[in-house]
Amino acid sequence: MDKPGWADLGLLAQCGARILRSKSPRAVKISGIIYEEGQLDSVILRLLDDQFEAAGQGRPNGTDSLRLN
Repeated sequence: MDKPGWADLGLLAQCGARILRSKSPRAVKISGIIYEEGQLDSVILRLLDDQFEAAGQGRPNGTDSLRLN
């Protein structure tokens, strides 16, 4: 890995991690502890996608909606 960041899901699985969610925000479970990437980043991306969707432009970041419909 060249820089700090989220490890490759395949590598994590090879190391024994259980993949809980592969879409943003990705989450894995290792030795009973759940790790989730950038929760604030994921909220921002979801809010942006909500705005894009409201403008009829889909969800370019591929997030699920935060709306409770």
